[in-house]
Amino acid sequence: MLILKDFNLGPAWTWAATFAPVFAVVIALASFVLLSLTSWANWRSARRQATIEAWNDWSEGCTEARRRLSQTLGMRTISPDQARALATQGETLFDRDGKPISHDDKQAVLNDVVEVLNGLERLAVGVRLGLYRREVLVLVGATIIKRTYERFEPYITFRRTSPDSDKRQERAFSQLDLLVGHIRQNEVDSQRLRSLRD
Repeated sequence: MLILKDFNLGPAWTWAATFAPVFAVVIALASFVLLSLTSWANWRSARRQATIEAWNDWSEGCTEARRRLSQTLGMRTISPDQARALATQGETLFDRDGKPISHDDKQAVLNDVVEVLNGLERLAVGVRLGLYRREVLVLVGATIIKRTYERFEPYITFRRTSPDSDKRQERAFSQLDLLVGHIRQNEVDSQRLRSLRD
């Protein structure tokens, strides 16, 4: 029985046999690098998609709540008195026209405020944890995020500094606060932001 090594295939065969393991390692490394780059690109794409889906879920999920808040409290930033009334049981909340709101309606307004802010806080936490991309969130909603935060900042501040220590939440909406703080002025639609403030 003849074995391949019994044949003299010349210097080319010897060279190939010597460097074959090197070529195998180079091919394996190239495959690993390509697989890593593909996985990284897929991960980035998945994060972008997840961010857009999360934004759409928040935006569509609280459209009615935001509409009701605008009808009841108006488009302007709520006053410190409204913030205190929202966060304090037994205090009367006044609507945008200065009319008192019933206890049940006040509870509905509070639920809407919390729904809107909690949704934005979850998005901000997702950004902080790397689940969502800040750049994508800013592209699709910087102006709304910034304005919503500004609009309810007196409520957020009151919750953080409430005189009632049992109701005080010093870290309330802290991730949203960080996200808004990192939204640069050139990332918002300044004209739209001004119109929403007026």
